[in-house]
Amino acid sequence: MDGASQQSTQPPLRAALYARLSETYDAAESVPTQLANAERHADRRGWRVVARFKDDGYSAFKEIRRDDFVNLIEAIERDEIDVVIIRDVDRLTRNLPDWSRSEKAAIEHRVILSVYAGGDLDLSTPEGAYYGGMETLRAKRETAVRSASGSARRTTGSRGRASRPGAGAGGSGTHACSPTPRRPSSASA
Repeated sequence: MDGASQQSTQPPLRAALYARLSETYDAAESVPTQLANAERHADRRGWRVVARFKDDGYSAFKEIRRDDFVNLIEAIERDEIDVVIIRDVDRLTRNLPDWSRSEKAAIEHRVILSVYAGGDLDLSTPEGAYYGGMETLRAKRETAVRSASGSARRTTGSRGRASRPGAGAGGSGTHACSPTPRRPSSASA
């Protein structure tokens, strides 16, 4: 028997769809759009959708209870799912405790993550674990930067001077971890 014949006798993977949109930062794909795109992805791959989970209006950065995220993890732990389809890793989580819980469940129950805007992640492999963890850290940093920028804008108002370390009282405003150095004022240019 060849590989194609053997593959057709295998039952289709059981797919869960997960969509999330935070309350503040996302202007991208709505939850219904994410679910529709994930459904099409499952159809293309020949997977059977067995569950849909969504957390609309919940940040994945804050360590708050997202009910359908919890329900998703519990379904994985009950061995009801073979693959979780998401738009991107940062839709699943943007904080390390939730990432650790989802990674542990996926590894223990041999569940893969399938990013419909990218590829599949097997978190039991060094590459899958690295990529998933790094994407979570990237998303965590991005959210923290946005939050800090929003706080600074609210604190200083439109006419105040920037309230970041080193920006006033003779400080240069440039730090070892600063992504963009402070530009010189027009008077010194």
